Amino acid sequence: MLERVRNQFIGRRTRFANSIRGYAAEYGFAAPKGLSRLLIDIQADAKSPTLQSSWVDALAAELAHVEDQIAKVGK
Repeated sequence: MLERVRNQFIGRRTRFANSIRGYAAEYGFAAPKGLSRLLIDIQADAKSPTLQSSWVDALAAELAHVEDQIAKVGK
């Protein structure tokens, strides 16, 4: 059962990361492959006026929450 729950969280993380990439693409930002660089690069570019830092911060917080859930279930 825990494996199924963990897989659901991983699927949620993947869908969420793809949403972030899509939103960033609307602002002309080409997001890198891999989750480890995704938010780092977007947050670094959020200082430019093309990316609005308020939604970047909200997305970063939500992705961090999903990562925490995966870590808790994985223990």
